[in-house]
Amino acid sequence: MAPGVQNPQRLEAIKSVNNLFNGFIERFGDTDCKTLTGCDFSNKEEAERYMREEIYKDTCFHQFEYVLSECISKKKE
Repeated sequence: MAPGVQNPQRLEAIKSVNNLFNGFIERFGDTDCKTLTGCDFSNKEEAERYMREEIYKDTCFHQFEYVLSECISKKKE
């Protein structure tokens, strides 16, 4: 059964996701992978460069770490 629109748990989940999204934007400036990594993944050469130069180590890893950290800290509350 789907939760009601005014269900307190649903509203808290919406608030949490909104806070995570806004915090991500505040910290990293965007949510668009092309903007965050500088790579256009629709371009094969750019996708290969992303892997070859291990761009993910300075971008995606930090972003993923942030999201996990926020989710874990929220769970502890």
